Amino acid sequence: MGLRRRLIETCFAGQKDPFSRIVLRTGTAVSPNGVVTAPKGTFLIMNYYGNAVDKDVYINTDVSTAWTIIHNETA
Repeated sequence: MGLRRRLIETCFAGQKDPFSRIVLRTGTAVSPNGVVTAPKGTFLIMNYYGNAVDKDVYINTDVSTAWTIIHNETA
């Protein structure tokens, strides 16, 4: 198995097009950890204008409610 295929299997649970699973979270400035459930490899974009979390991007890492921030717009 090539490196590209292993990365897709590991990070995106085999989803060949990782951008097919994107959640746009609006109306709250709360982190998705422990709140939002999604399949492993799903991206979540915070869309909460006027707050430090706006445009932050997370990826689901364990097929439940554990998210890892991969882009902090204010950092």
